[in-house]
Amino acid sequence: MGEHLMALKWLGNEGSHSSKKSKVIERSQLLEALDILEYVLEAIFDSRSKKIAKAARTINKKKGL
Repeated sequence: MGEHLMALKWLGNEGSHSSKKSKVIERSQLLEALDILEYVLEAIFDSRSKKIAKAARTINKKKGL
């Protein structure tokens, strides 16, 4: 996942700190960045919700619910 976030960092830096026209981020790069961001967010929150659901099941089972 670190590699994914690093790619977003590079594109963000290029888009915000570059003054050369040759360094402008292309539309295709922006769309790829959005795909990467969506993937990372899904990976983070989906795994978190699975962990939380498992923890809730474990607690309920131990408490006899």
